[in-house]
Amino acid sequence: MRADEPSRATTRAATRRETLKSIALGMAALATPAMARGRAKDLAARVDPIAQQAVQAGTVAGLAIAIGDRDGPLFAKGYGFANLETGTRADENSVFRIASITKTFTATAMMLLKEAGKLDLEQSLADFYPQIPRAREITLRQLLSHTAGLHDYAQGGYPPAFGKWSTADEFARGIPEMRPLYDFDPGTKYSYSNGGYVLLAGVIEKTSGFAYAQFLKERIFAPCGMTSTAVDDPLDVAPHRADGYSLKDGKPGAFRHADYMDRLPLSAGAIRSSAVDMLRWSAAFFGGQVVSAASVAEMTRPARTKSGALVGDARWWPPGFDPGKPPAFATNDNYGLGWEMTTFHGRPTANHSGGINGFNAMLTRYLDEDLTLVCLGNTDNGIVAPWSQLVAQFGTPTLR
Repeated sequence: MRADEPSRATTRAATRRETLKSIALGMAALATPAMARGRAKDLAARVDPIAQQAVQAGTVAGLAIAIGDRDGPLFAKGYGFANLETGTRADENSVFRIASITKTFTATAMMLLKEAGKLDLEQSLADFYPQIPRAREITLRQLLSHTAGLHDYAQGGYPPAFGKWSTADEFARGIPEMRPLYDFDPGTKYSYSNGGYVLLAGVIEKTSGFAYAQFLKERIFAPCGMTSTAVDDPLDVAPHRADGYSLKDGKPGAFRHADYMDRLPLSAGAIRSSAVDMLRWSAAFFGGQVVSAASVAEMTRPARTKSGALVGDARWWPPGFDPGKPPAFATNDNYGLGWEMTTFHGRPTANHSGGINGFNAMLTRYLDEDLTLVCLGNTDNGIVAPWSQLVAQFGTPTLR
């Protein structure tokens, strides 16, 4: 891939970048008027007890929570430790792996290329990976919405001989040998597939001429002012990086280093970021400053199968698998293009969660008042309890 800068952008793209710069500058510091201070104080009163309880309970080593609206950050703070060995405290600038929240960026990169006329979401996967069996039956839209039927390699079945892949092309070489290869016919059901999103990195690279990480840096991270965000590599030295932990035998307080990962899942879950940067991302994306408002609407509209069924009503589960019931406060759960749409406590949201060895993350955007809640933690499943309590706190739109 070329390492030089992309070719000259169109006038619209240049204008969008200037607007993004303004957003980044405007969010560089917390607002100082009395109203903003009052909101911050109210939020601290809500958030502090929940976060402190989680740390004291020993279910998470450290976490960072940030809340913002259309005017910028309202609250951002860290709790516990980014590194237990050095005693480094977590704060709003601590850098965590955000795992599958990466998919919101991958989908946005695809929409940028669509808007530029370089690809069509109805294109076949065979245009990029003809060696994959039945690729002609799969569309890029189906990969984005997890309706392609491609088995999720993370659930097993990917051939060990190809297990050391680090690029989408390398990953694609092993797919013909994956068993099972498909869980259902393309377009007929919904089932979350990390492998589908790994392939999208290859689509982005072949279409743009730039490496996936470079494309995101040039077209999204830098314009949004996301200085702590990057496609991570286990060998990177990243300032303010939080270490990742697991609990020995699941016992609270019994922390150990999370299992080492010598490679990360690329466009399915390899990004690292901070809570403050995630607020910048939400403000820019939902403000229509990264892709158009029309693209935002398309990405946050529930996808459908070929039969017209909402994906939330067409979930595929392995035979004999019991998925259990979702929490009572989460209803109308669907998936769009890189974003999940769920109603929490009666309030519509666009959101995405993420979990990877030693890290747990959640980005929740309330659609009825442009409010964003970010929760990042450095312990397996460490934010589940505090995040659940936080969304209960925001069961009504109180920040208008």
